[in-house]
Amino acid sequence: MKQQELVFDFINTLSYPVVLVTQEQEDAEYIVSYSNQKMKNILNHKESLEPQLPSSFLEILDSHKEEIDANGIMVNNIEFSDKFYNINIIKNLNHILITFIEIEMENLFESITFKDIGSACSAMIVVLNDKGELVDANECFLAFVGIKKEEVLFKNFFQSFIPGSVEQLNQHFSKLLENDTNNNHFVTPLKDINGDGYRINWQVSKMVRQNQNFIIAVGSDISSLIEQSNNFKEKLDSIKVGFEYFPFAVGYMNSTGTFTTINKKFMKMFHIKDENAHIDFNQIPFFKKNIDFDQMSENIKLIKELSYKVKYPTKNKVLNISVDIRMLSGKKESSKLYIVVAHKIKS
Repeated sequence: MKQQELVFDFINTLSYPVVLVTQEQEDAEYIVSYSNQKMKNILNHKESLEPQLPSSFLEILDSHKEEIDANGIMVNNIEFSDKFYNINIIKNLNHILITFIEIEMENLFESITFKDIGSACSAMIVVLNDKGELVDANECFLAFVGIKKEEVLFKNFFQSFIPGSVEQLNQHFSKLLENDTNNNHFVTPLKDINGDGYRINWQVSKMVRQNQNFIIAVGSDISSLIEQSNNFKEKLDSIKVGFEYFPFAVGYMNSTGTFTTINKKFMKMFHIKDENAHIDFNQIPFFKKNIDFDQMSENIKLIKELSYKVKYPTKNKVLNISVDIRMLSGKKESSKLYIVVAHKIKS
């Protein structure tokens, strides 16, 4: 038996696909010169017909033709015949030898680029199969929950890490799998190995690999933001309480000149009956006559604050009223806010 035949017999017994193609000229079609039995099975090759590579794979060869040489190149995570392979391609003259190494399911996500990105930006990344089991996770997630990957693989993610009704979570998870889920956002609790709780903002997308559905979730810890928000709300509530007991008449006005919030002293001074009424600045006779919103809003642009001293006649006497208006600028014109403070001053 010739040495060449021995080599081909050996290649034919390999457990991974091998194919040799020939391209006589640069733009000529690729012709399959040899394929081992594993490759023939994938191509559904019949002895009476010449084996043909699918057009999708020929496009891969064309896209890498400038890189392929005698040293070979490796192309990772190529989906071919409902499986994923790392492909090694070597070229010698007009012959191109291609070997396929199948990627096992547990290693399918090993080379996903955003896992490295996730580590760099402290983002947690988990991959769930259609049963809700964790099939992969990056180092950020594992460090956050304080557990090793081998200890959590193929465990139910919700039962292990998300406090709450597992039945409701599974129902919601099923809806995600049924639809073309892309960039959905959810906030859920998350518990670590010690049972400590956190609040996580997840961005969730569905991905299909090997005819199976997977959910990829990228999460960030927002526990401190929620705590800060709660503290801010408490302070805001205390400000609102103080707002009512402030010794002056105070009103908050939006960019169009409408009072959105006023205290009781403001209502009393300017004879406003309904504290929930969103009344315009110029609807109040005192402001319309003595200040005028359009003139005020034009004058306040540069100095941000204006003060007025106005004589205010009543039935019994003339009062001296001080009005201070301050503008708080927003990023947009429509987000401007005016604070109007009025009080009586002695003559």
